[in-house]
Amino acid sequence: MDQKVFTERLLRAAERAREFGLRHALEELPDELRFRIRLNQSYDGNEPQPGERRYPADSSPERAAELRRCDLATAVAALWRDGAVPEWIDLRVHSATEDTTLIEAACCGRFTTDEERLYHAQGGYPPFQAVGPTLPVHWDGASRFSLYTNAEVWDDEDLAQLGGAAEHVWSLALPADRADDVPALPNVEIIEHVTPGGSDYTRFPRLRHLRLRLTGGGDVQLGGPLPELRGLTITGLPDHSWPQAEVVAQAPGVEAISLRGRGVLWLDGAWPPGLRRLTLGGTRTTGPARLPDRLGMLVLNLPEAGDDEITALLDGVDRLGNLTLRGTRVTDALLPLLLDRYPRTHLDLVDTRISPAGLDRLRAAGPARGILPRLPQEHLGTEDPSAEVYLRAAREIRRSPRER
Repeated sequence: MDQKVFTERLLRAAERAREFGLRHALEELPDELRFRIRLNQSYDGNEPQPGERRYPADSSPERAAELRRCDLATAVAALWRDGAVPEWIDLRVHSATEDTTLIEAACCGRFTTDEERLYHAQGGYPPFQAVGPTLPVHWDGASRFSLYTNAEVWDDEDLAQLGGAAEHVWSLALPADRADDVPALPNVEIIEHVTPGGSDYTRFPRLRHLRLRLTGGGDVQLGGPLPELRGLTITGLPDHSWPQAEVVAQAPGVEAISLRGRGVLWLDGAWPPGLRRLTLGGTRTTGPARLPDRLGMLVLNLPEAGDDEITALLDGVDRLGNLTLRGTRVTDALLPLLLDRYPRTHLDLVDTRISPAGLDRLRAAGPARGILPRLPQEHLGTEDPSAEVYLRAAREIRRSPRER
């Protein structure tokens, strides 16, 4: 695509997005535009097509920081690469200062020089699509709302705007670890925080879901009791002891916990009494912690864990609604445990080493429960489906529903 044509289409679509924003936002939206570019926002698990270009480095936090607030020339330089452009780009109003309106550009990670492959041709300026601002939960369809209902803080400009809209903030993303500078937010319910070790979240009395991505050594802190917290996610945990018991004690009402280590996941603490869903991720687990005796869902994303380790983890877990062992190394040796202890449990065994014959045994023992992978109907109940049929079914279940 010609760079001049691309730039003209970008400006037309950005102005259209601003018009959408003017209809709905409480804030004023100045004419001058700046851009927040989000690269690699597509699902790209499929094989590249001929002539398609991909740039994995575009997913780095450093690249996101560079493009958090850029002028038109910088935006074009990031998106137009020797005639290749993303196959689709969605534009919406993100926020505004006294002088500028910030337009967010969510971009496909697949670049192409073939205009036939561009999305949104019907809109008149492919690959761009102008969409409205992110809608609040329970929006009535008519009232104006603040752009900061779903807020994000990268820099001082973001902080300055947030201060004037504190009562409107419902969710908050902190990709640049500015939590200590954020004012008290009386109505925020969701916080996503990239941080060395957490912050004092007690300033947010209605906080219900906290998602931490650790960049430090694992000294996790919440700042004190969080009685309204119901969901806790921590990724980037270290392979040594961390204050799990203290963290759990400060969130006694949590119903869903997800813990993921950088490598081995260390577990050495207790669990909240009302825990219903637990996700554990890492290469494998270590530490003295025992899992709760009852869970609605248990997800074990542990690619180096085999039969003995999974059996040890499940020791004492008497009742499970759903069990996911996707990607672990479990084999048919785990079948007696699954058959005897969890006869009604829904199982996800995709990418494990359980054989097709083993899957058939599980299906025959509990025909009413769900088991993944789903083999084609004509092969269910046979003693030995071919490996090719099994692998084809496993690949199909891994396909993303969003094939953009």
